[in-house]
Amino acid sequence: MGASILLVDDENAIHETLGWVLKEEGYQVSMARSGEQAVALMEEREFNVIITDVIMPGISGLQVLDKACTLNPRASVILITAYATVETAIEALRKGACDYVLKPFVLDELKLRIRCLAQHQATLKENHLLQRALNHLAPCATILGEHPGSTRCASRSRGSLAPPRTS
Repeated sequence: MGASILLVDDENAIHETLGWVLKEEGYQVSMARSGEQAVALMEEREFNVIITDVIMPGISGLQVLDKACTLNPRASVILITAYATVETAIEALRKGACDYVLKPFVLDELKLRIRCLAQHQATLKENHLLQRALNHLAPCATILGEHPGSTRCASRSRGSLAPPRTS
């Protein structure tokens, strides 16, 4: 099943077209027509990717980003806008947005950005699950023995998944 996406935009054309395209791409898409609806949806469930317009009546896209950082901190957030300023872009990226896209956007480019973020989210989730599985394994000492050199090596390597160096 595809990544879960929250699409937040008050423009019907963007809302309907992008929502349809993302569903056709295999994503689970939830849609909100306002920042308030978006916050309510984020309080109910988590999303992998959140795409929000910057300028909307009521809660703005930057405020949605703030709420996403609190309610859904692992989500990747993309802000889209027709009224871009350098200041807004910098603020969005400093607050944790993954991308800042100008309207009108090229649909294929936006789909590629979303696909990359969704794959990144899947990799993070897999990494987290593997870390949890490794933490539940028996201690290394039972495998390596009780030699002081072995236990020092095991204690240094715990929590690290980096491959050994080869010289």
